[in-house]
Amino acid sequence: MVFNRVNGKCQITGFAVAIFILSLMLSVISLFAYSLAGAVHYPPSLSQTFSLVSISVCAFSLLFAVLGIAIIKLFHKSSNHIPFLSKLSIGVTILIFFLAISQRSWINKRSIAVWSPGSSNMNRIFRAMLTYANDHEDHMPDPNHWCDILLDQGYIGLENLCMPSVGIKWPFGSSWPLGLGNWPPEEGANINFNPGSVIVFPSPRKGHCDFAMNSNCRYLPGDGETVILFASEPGWNKSGGSELAKMDHFGNEGTLVYRMSEGTTFIRKEHISDLSWEGY
Repeated sequence: MVFNRVNGKCQITGFAVAIFILSLMLSVISLFAYSLAGAVHYPPSLSQTFSLVSISVCAFSLLFAVLGIAIIKLFHKSSNHIPFLSKLSIGVTILIFFLAISQRSWINKRSIAVWSPGSSNMNRIFRAMLTYANDHEDHMPDPNHWCDILLDQGYIGLENLCMPSVGIKWPFGSSWPLGLGNWPPEEGANINFNPGSVIVFPSPRKGHCDFAMNSNCRYLPGDGETVILFASEPGWNKSGGSELAKMDHFGNEGTLVYRMSEGTTFIRKEHISDLSWEGY
């Protein structure tokens, strides 16, 4: 009977230790989500989502910490190591919980610069086309093979041909570890992000391009108003006119187009047909 009682106490001790370790692990997850919430993502509402995840996970961590303390009070009147572990667990959890609550209030009030990997990539593609035109007597890439031409000649990477729905930035300044970051590419983009510092979804891949080229642009446009690039249904070497414009990324309200006069701009759907599509 004495052995069973001692053995039962050992089992309870092991169970309490497991609960506190689980609480600390949840605290680490909550702290990571807290760090992600402090970065600027695409869309910007992701920061609020990560903040909510941090608070929710931290609440579970606090629940497990309290459960572990309750077990100690019921089954262990004295212990040398469990009390310290319980204090560590609940102390860390409470600290992160208040940090996450404070951060959520700050996120709701802050004003952030909105960035989009899609618009950044469109700018990058045009710069590649401009470089190509300068190297080929103002001829633009063949609209029927423009993705292959720019990619094969090293003007762009696959990462430049996507318009992802989600972009999660690594919150600690450099690139995602283990090569997980898939945007921007090594040649960089027109924003101050380190190469590989963002994970974008869907992932860039060969044969998938979210942009189309104006099929009428055989030479570099001279007026600056002609549409050169625009967001389209996914494809490869897609070219055409306004009939290919895709508006799903913007709630069917409009789409992105590139003109030399204004760069990448959002055009509402009722004005797309009014743009210059004639080309040169």
